[in-house]
Amino acid sequence: KENKNEFWKSFIKRNLITSFRGPSPLYRIKEILKTRNQNNPGFRINIFQPFHDEDYFSTLKNYSIYSDKFLGGIEKKDYYKLSLETMLVVFIS
Repeated sequence: KENKNEFWKSFIKRNLITSFRGPSPLYRIKEILKTRNQNNPGFRINIFQPFHDEDYFSTLKNYSIYSDKFLGGIEKKDYYKLSLETMLVVFIS
């Protein structure tokens, strides 16, 4: 029962936006950061970067805030934990 309660506690703490695609102009991450900055600058954004365009990545850094995280590859259990904390997922296929 305690494990079940822990699951729901973590489930309620959804306060992240997460992009599971690498920073590239194709995925319009810059526009997401700009819009967040204008409308709700308190939302942290996690951006996975299994790859990235170096020039575009430099541009993104100009729009990021102190709590944004640019992540490389992570372990599967950490990926699932982060998914549970995510309120909005940006995933363009």
